[in-house]
Amino acid sequence: MMPAAPAAPQPRAPAVRGLAPGAGARQVLPAERSAVEGALVPAGHPEVAAQLKPVATNFKISSAAVTIALILTPLANGSARILWGCVSDHLGREWTMFTAFLLQSIFLVAATTLGRTSDFLFVTLMVLVFLTWGEIYVLFPAVLADLYGSKSSALNYSFLYSAKGFASLLGAGIAASLFEKTGTWDYAFFGGAGLAFCAALLALVIRKMPLPHKRSVEQTLAAPVAEAS
Repeated sequence: MMPAAPAAPQPRAPAVRGLAPGAGARQVLPAERSAVEGALVPAGHPEVAAQLKPVATNFKISSAAVTIALILTPLANGSARILWGCVSDHLGREWTMFTAFLLQSIFLVAATTLGRTSDFLFVTLMVLVFLTWGEIYVLFPAVLADLYGSKSSALNYSFLYSAKGFASLLGAGIAASLFEKTGTWDYAFFGGAGLAFCAALLALVIRKMPLPHKRSVEQTLAAPVAEAS
């Protein structure tokens, strides 16, 4: 009796989700799934990006440490785009966003609790906060392309980027107002951490949502005939 042939290995599902072959993009305004994240994530960051020096002054951090932080944080922000872009190609966009946003929420809490205790911890945690924020400039466009293809991609991303800009202005204003009323940055940092945590959970929600599909050419041609009949 001939031995049975071994079963063919099942193909692994790709880490990066995208439109199925032959599927195109929705026309305009398909970005509602990511637009909420585009508002949540930047809203948790402006108090660090725009208020780094006032925060350091309130934490009684030395001028030398502030200077070092101002040099290293932009480098971390730029490096984050390369780092998380490479990670997302292997881990997947949504899981990468979940990981980065969850880490950012942790680092924001640590920055306001531990960062004020020493110059070294302040600089280190500020760098880590920026390292887990700059990825949005890489992952958000990639997610839109994965979900909706290239058609109307510039217009789609404009809505997402507008949400990010609006959240940045709103978040920075709220953070400054909270500090003026309370005399502490804790509320701004804890609020930002909460928003980053919500964005992390939303990344998993986006992953569970079905991908949009474009009708085939045959279905598109048959639609007017079906409507006429």
